[in-house]
Amino acid sequence: MWNAFPCFDLVDTLFTEHTGKPLAYDRLGMPGWQEAFLKHWGWRAPVPAPAGALAQLTELRGRVRRFLERAAAGGGAARTELAHFRRLLEAAPFVYTIGATGNLEVAPAREDWGWALAGVVSSAVRVATGGAARRIKECANPDCSWLFYDETLNLSRRWCQVNYCGNLLKVREHRARMKGERRPRRPPLE
Repeated sequence: MWNAFPCFDLVDTLFTEHTGKPLAYDRLGMPGWQEAFLKHWGWRAPVPAPAGALAQLTELRGRVRRFLERAAAGGGAARTELAHFRRLLEAAPFVYTIGATGNLEVAPAREDWGWALAGVVSSAVRVATGGAARRIKECANPDCSWLFYDETLNLSRRWCQVNYCGNLLKVREHRARMKGERRPRRPPLE
């Protein structure tokens, strides 16, 4: 259940219970999530993340969420966020190399959480600029807090996941309609 860009995966590690229960979850500190995240995006870093890296990930999660929300609303990035993003990108040096297939590739000078942080930042900047910001959406389920990237041609996607929030809301809407349509039954005609 991964997103189209790593910035959404980081942002969605802190989420509310989508069924309306007053519960919140934070996956960021879970070594299993960290390992799966790194593997999915092709990055390597020590798991569990050291305390300093975890603090940076937590701070970045909030900054990226605000950045994406502002971009989706048509606003620009705050100067402090851009300065923070620049520092993270500068702290993750890279080299050009020739890959196994003979193609030019970008590789980290050192593989650690700094490289993953830079990957998250670069994905957020790519999504928020160049006309793609209109594809940033928040789940239509009022009880869900996830952001996602709408890849549909007509920008019609409403939910983070159709099989979770989509089904849940469709059932709620159906039940509300059925409840509203219930009328006293007429006695049978004789």
